[in-house]
Amino acid sequence: MHALFSEKVAVPSLEDMEINLSNVKMIFYNDLAPGSFKNLRKINVWGCGSLKNLFPASIAKDLPQLEHLSITDCGVEEIVSKGDGVEEQPVRFEFPQVSYLGVTGVEKLKCFYEGQHTIVWPMLKKLKTDGSALLKIVAWEHLRLIQGNEEPVLLGEEVIPKLEELELRTSGDMDQFPPDLFQHIKVFALSGGSPFSLFPFVRRFYNLERLEFSYFDFKHIVPCKGDAGTLPPIRNLKLVSARNLKHIWRKDSELDHILSNLQTLTVEDCDDWINIRVFSSSLQNLTILNVSFCEMMTNLVTPSVLKNLVQLTTIKVENCTKMTEIVGNEGECHQTIVVSKLKCLHLCNLKRLTSFCPWYYNFEFPCLAELVVEHCPWLKIFSEGVLSTPQLQRIKRSRYDEKWSWTSDLNTTIQQLYTEKDGLYFPYDFNISDTFPESMEIWTRNPQEILGFKNLSSMQF
Repeated sequence: MHALFSEKVAVPSLEDMEINLSNVKMIFYNDLAPGSFKNLRKINVWGCGSLKNLFPASIAKDLPQLEHLSITDCGVEEIVSKGDGVEEQPVRFEFPQVSYLGVTGVEKLKCFYEGQHTIVWPMLKKLKTDGSALLKIVAWEHLRLIQGNEEPVLLGEEVIPKLEELELRTSGDMDQFPPDLFQHIKVFALSGGSPFSLFPFVRRFYNLERLEFSYFDFKHIVPCKGDAGTLPPIRNLKLVSARNLKHIWRKDSELDHILSNLQTLTVEDCDDWINIRVFSSSLQNLTILNVSFCEMMTNLVTPSVLKNLVQLTTIKVENCTKMTEIVGNEGECHQTIVVSKLKCLHLCNLKRLTSFCPWYYNFEFPCLAELVVEHCPWLKIFSEGVLSTPQLQRIKRSRYDEKWSWTSDLNTTIQQLYTEKDGLYFPYDFNISDTFPESMEIWTRNPQEILGFKNLSSMQF
């Protein structure tokens, strides 16, 4: 078998190696001279379906400068090859400078190294992998084998003592993980699956600050049992492409207990999410709310929910194509809603948005100083009720350009910009179809209202 780097190759000055060859079976020759790649800092291997291993033991033991190691969508059965024979004594692999390790899409992976071994990652801070590969990365099965299934030679905290970010593509059997492996983790991201056994696992993350779920179905979320106070005080929650999000607002769910400590909530690409429905105290500490690409949302919050977001400083809503209003109607108009700490509001690419609130509620924004409105072609007015924004002196018309508008007050400015068909939205491309009934109605009534957009360059019917 021919290696990509034969025994005659030595590149001690090489720092960055990227390999994407579908037919390569071996990268390094087994008996390379010591120091042949001693200055490698980054190894990135992906799409190598025929690759059987990454490097021999002699190379794995001689990478003192390696900081970044990534293996993606490869056919590797082991990370380190046995070479000409497996050593009888346990081998210790230490990667003294590796801070990022990614091992994903390696379904054929059987082990890190075939013989008895231990692995230490003293500087590893971010790890991206799946549940089964994680066990092999820390050599957990071999640690137990050495001791005859009794206590392992190394504790989890000695294997990865500084791990702060863990991203799992699939969870696997979480009970297999060493209990002390996660005590310093601050960020945990999980992609795919169901949260049936998630929270007993999350309780091991004593210092967890941010929790991220991708491609999760929350329909069968397990109700809270026992003392939920053992959950770590998570400050940031991110939900991406999740389904049945309405279940996370249930008062008996463990996520409801997480919500009470949240400072930042980010929701992206959750198509069946309608709006935020929470109990009065669930998001009492929330300061930042980011929502984007939620196709079914027609409004963001109700007045009662908004009034209880007493710590909220930032709202950013983007690319929600069915959203017509930010604050929906609860039937008790003419009441005053004070959003006391809101400083920043971004409304971007909301093609159906007609106003912040079309109902007769009175709003007070004593701290609002930054308002960005971009690509909102039907925004005609901010609010129908009495509006107070003493700190706001202009509207920013783009997140990226320094273009501003202001005419006496917020409502007047938005009305004027809508009348002028300029400023707020820059509609270069315009779609007139049944998907956007407002555009069809206006086109039928008076086409000039659409043709008056100064930046219009193309139209679709």
